Amino acid sequence: MPDPISEKRPVENQPRSYNIKLFIGTDDYSLDLLSVRILNSLSTAYPSVFLTVLVDPTLVIEKDIFGTSKLEMKIQLLGQNKLPNIIEEINLDLLYIKSDTMAIQKVASNTAQEQTKVPFSIITVCRKPWITMNTTVNAVLQGVQMSQILSGLAADVQALLVLDNESLNQEVIDQVVIPPTILYNIIKEFKDPNDPYDGYLDQRFGIFKGVPGVFCSFDNTIYIKNLSARMVQAPTFLLYHLPAGKDTTKDVIEKSLLDEPRIYYTFENIMMNYAGNAKLASLSSTVRHITKPAKALSSINEIDMDDNTQRYGLTTQRKKLEFDRDIRNTKLRYDITEPGYSVSYDTDTTSFESRDAASFADLTTLSIALERNLRLLNLMDVGECVEYKPFSFEETALAGKYILWSSDIILTKAGIWECSARINLVRSNRKQSTQGESVGPVHRPY
Repeated sequence: MPDPISEKRPVENQPRSYNIKLFIGTDDYSLDLLSVRILNSLSTAYPSVFLTVLVDPTLVIEKDIFGTSKLEMKIQLLGQNKLPNIIEEINLDLLYIKSDTMAIQKVASNTAQEQTKVPFSIITVCRKPWITMNTTVNAVLQGVQMSQILSGLAADVQALLVLDNESLNQEVIDQVVIPPTILYNIIKEFKDPNDPYDGYLDQRFGIFKGVPGVFCSFDNTIYIKNLSARMVQAPTFLLYHLPAGKDTTKDVIEKSLLDEPRIYYTFENIMMNYAGNAKLASLSSTVRHITKPAKALSSINEIDMDDNTQRYGLTTQRKKLEFDRDIRNTKLRYDITEPGYSVSYDTDTTSFESRDAASFADLTTLSIALERNLRLLNLMDVGECVEYKPFSFEETALAGKYILWSSDIILTKAGIWECSARINLVRSNRKQSTQGESVGPVHRPY
């Protein structure tokens, strides 16, 4: 039975197409490539790439194709009509991790047999980012600031560092001892209190007064972003939720087809999750951090989670968070992560404010499906600000800025290459305006 929503959508002439090349060693497997899946997420250190290729399993065993062979892939988004011939190009140097296929039974024979190709599922990661984030680092530093520590570590692994300066911790730290462990554990955001190396710098000193996001992109650039500061910057792209069967959507579609790089749209239903009460019930509304400063026996720093999230969380317009009053008033938590005292540097509260704000960063999550031949680089740039623009008046409260937390891009070949994607957007507050506030009309781009 036809999809009633799809039937009402405007008919689109796609002026863009993909050209994808895959080389394994010196052999060209572009014609045998069936699908490509690219995962980018702030929950991981680097992109993961999943490939499905038609290969003869016997050939794989005989030549050890995927064991040591280099994998290189090029993805080009091509324009037609008045658009550039190559709109964007992505070159991926891939590192084989594992594969999955079936061995085909063949008739015993002394003569050469025709190849029997079957789908071969391959899991890879981007080579240089994987090496960079898994390289062991070790240092003893004195009288340094956070920017100097991070720049030095990036130089040690020969990677380009892009570090946000907004609300970066400017404290001069007397001494920093970085134990031998992989770079990612040292620079990532702190999450696991049971792992003394998890988010080592963020745990002890705090990287930003805000929520940090760390990711190494496919081109081996380490991005350390202040996600809280990104929420008040101009969005990287606009995402429209269009109603089916409305002529008023034509302007958005036409701009997208003319390759306006900042415009994306969807007709699909949006999946929304709000976990305010669940997070508050497990974390509590007030946290008292017990520390051992350098020149005192102890210090207690009390953090009100609502106030801290308003200042350093991923909030937009509406500052007050929505919790059940009974849950808010039932719990007081003490944070003592080491015997006797928590990890901290002197009396600076950056680490507490950062980790507590990060706990409430993803109270609201939107999961959105995209189709059509999309620009991929914007979707791969996790940690950037995205503005959600619904046409429906009922969704007005959900509109506004979010952080692009992850993207799942799927390219499949059925005669020609086609693309779909699912992105996850997060922020702390569910609504962008308080009840009774004038929010103006729902956005119309015409």
